Amino acid sequence: MRDMRCWVTLAGLAATSCSVVDTFTVDTRLEIEISGWQRLAWPIPKEGEGEQTFVALRNSPTDPSGLAGIELQVSGSAALTVSAADFDASWKGPVIHVPESGSIQVHARLWQDGVVAEGRVSWALAPDSIWRLVVSRAPYVWGMDGTLGRPECVYPWCYLIQRLDIEEAARNYPEEALWLEVERHPWERPPM
Repeated sequence: MRDMRCWVTLAGLAATSCSVVDTFTVDTRLEIEISGWQRLAWPIPKEGEGEQTFVALRNSPTDPSGLAGIELQVSGSAALTVSAADFDASWKGPVIHVPESGSIQVHARLWQDGVVAEGRVSWALAPDSIWRLVVSRAPYVWGMDGTLGRPECVYPWCYLIQRLDIEEAARNYPEEALWLEVERHPWERPPM
């Protein structure tokens, strides 16, 4: 939003001076959500064969074989504990207002007759940023090259990706893992 501010000065004659004051602000925040990729036919490449196997993703926060047992503990410059019950029908979770500096740590646990996946992710905060933490169960995350090796960010807003192993007995298919994707959406001030 731009705000017009004027000052009146007296120097023999009254004169008015006006300037435009830039009052644009960004609400630096962390948005938590579950991946919208649900029950899709998700390809898993077979090494050297040129063929693919397809699996159904189980990302619903109400599915006991999906993310019904997810628990996220956010700490650092902001603090909150999030469970599957905190996600709405569109799988959006809480929004946490965070400062423009400091750091965030997220300790993730997936419960399914006990803890079946657990790990942490942390990152430094930056000004003018909207952060998004996306949680999913999948063989790999969208934007990766499809290999099941080390995850790396390949799209512009990706900040980091963490793969957490799920205990074998709790997996829906052998390649399934719990993923924590951190996205940074920098907010750029509009041109004057």
